[in-house]
Amino acid sequence: MKTFLICIAIAFALFMGTYRLVETPPTWMDEGAIVQVAMNLATQGTYSYQVAPDTFISAGFLTTSYPLIFPLAIVFKIFGVGLYQARTLMVLFIILFIVVAYRLIKEEVRDGRSIIPALSLLLLVSFAPIYGHGKNVLGEVPGLVFFLSMLYFISLMEKGSIRWGTALAAGLCGGLAMATKPIYLIVVLPALILTMFWFFRIRFPFRRRIIFIMGCIAPLVCWVVVRLMSDMVVPGILLGNPDSISTLALVTQNIKRFVSEFQPMYFLGLMLVWWTSIYIRQRRNRILTTVECIAVIFSSVNLFAYVVTLGYYRYFFPGEIVAIIFFANSLRYVFDVITLRISWMDSRFFFGTVIILLLFQSYQTLFNSWISEYKDSNRSALLSQNVGSLPVEKTILFYNVPEAVSFLSHENYFQYLRFADSVVLGENNILLLEAGIPDTILVDQKFDPTILPRVYIEKVRFDKYTLFEKNDKLY
Repeated sequence: MKTFLICIAIAFALFMGTYRLVETPPTWMDEGAIVQVAMNLATQGTYSYQVAPDTFISAGFLTTSYPLIFPLAIVFKIFGVGLYQARTLMVLFIILFIVVAYRLIKEEVRDGRSIIPALSLLLLVSFAPIYGHGKNVLGEVPGLVFFLSMLYFISLMEKGSIRWGTALAAGLCGGLAMATKPIYLIVVLPALILTMFWFFRIRFPFRRRIIFIMGCIAPLVCWVVVRLMSDMVVPGILLGNPDSISTLALVTQNIKRFVSEFQPMYFLGLMLVWWTSIYIRQRRNRILTTVECIAVIFSSVNLFAYVVTLGYYRYFFPGEIVAIIFFANSLRYVFDVITLRISWMDSRFFFGTVIILLLFQSYQTLFNSWISEYKDSNRSALLSQNVGSLPVEKTILFYNVPEAVSFLSHENYFQYLRFADSVVLGENNILLLEAGIPDTILVDQKFDPTILPRVYIEKVRFDKYTLFEKNDKLY
C-alpha cells in the first residue's frame, strides 16, 4: 500500500510540475527579474540588469540570490537562454524538494511499517502553491530544498552519524537556505539559535557543532559579497515591506486575514494541530527531536513574521509547507488522545480526516487555484511571437515588464523597472520615452498611455501587454 501511494504521489507531482510548463502559471514580473539576472550572468558575465544597450546596473539588491541565480546561469550557459530551460530547472528543484521531504519525515517517524510518510507525501504534492510558486522561477522552493536537506542531515547526526561530512553538509545546506531569500534568513536563524542555545536540543560533540556553524557561515559570506555589489540595499525589501508602509497598518490588515481569508486560516489551523501535538507529547514526557524542534520554530516564526509584511501568501509559504510535512504525524498524536477519551472513535477518523484534506487540496489544485485559473494561458507563446520577432536595428523600451526581456533575440533595448517606490532602475529612460527616442515600447495594463508622445501608435495588444511603435510620419 505504501509503495502504491508513493507512486501516485510522484505521478501527480510530475504531471502538475510539467503540465504546460512555460504557460501555467503565466510568467510575471518577479520571475522575469530573476531570469534576467541569470541571463546577463550567463551571456555578459555580470550580475546585473541592462537598462540600455551596453549599460548595466548591479542586481545585488535582488532578494532571490545566488543559490538560485548561479545554477540558472549555468543552465543558460549550457542550454541557451529561455523560459523553458529556466522552468525545467525549477521542476528539478520540485522533484528534489519532494524526495528530501519524504526522506525527512520517514526519518522522523522512525517506523518502517508506518503509512504516515506516504500520507505526508500525498498531502504535500496535492498542495497547489508548490506548483504555483515552484514552477515559476522563484526562490521559495529552492530555499526549502536547502532547508529540508539541512534538517535531514541533522536527523542523521541525531541518530548517531559522527562523520564530519554530515555536519558540514548540514551547515552548508542551512547557509544556502538563508542565502536564497531573506525570508529564510529571518526564520532559519532564530530556529537554529533557539534550538542550539535555549532548548539545547542539538547535543552533538563540540567539534561537530563548530563544523556545522562554519558550514552555515560560508554561504552567508558569499551572500554578503553579492549584496555589497549593489548600492541599492533597501531594508524594507528584506523585510517584505519595500514601500515602508506603516507597521501598525500592516499588522492590523494581516491579523484580519487569519479570520477572513482561507489560506492564512489554513496555515494557522495546521500550526494549531502541530502545537497541540507538541503539548501532548511534552505532557507525556516525550522529547522532541532536534529536527522537529527546529522545524516548528521555523514555521512559528514565519507565521508571526508574516503579520508585518505586505501580506502576500508567498511570504508564509515556507512555514506552511513545513507544517504540512509534519501535519499527518502531528494529527496522529492528537487523535491518540481523542480516541482514549471518546470510546467510539478509532483510527478510521484519523485516516478519514487525512483523506478529506487530500480530496480538498486536490480539488483546489485542479480546479480552484492560480495554476488552474491560468490553465489555458498562452502568455509565453504571445510574448515569443510579438517580442521575439522585433528586429535588431529597432530599439525597444521595456516599461516595467522584465518578464518580456528574455524573449527578445538581441540586446538592443532600454529598460525601466520599478520594483517599489524605493527601488527604481532606468529612470533616465523616461526622458528618452518623452523625447520619442525608442522605436518600440512594450507596456502592461498598468501603464498610462496618455504619457506617451503622439509619435507613438498602438501596434498590437495581446494578453496583458500593449506594443507601441513610433511612426516617423507623425513628427
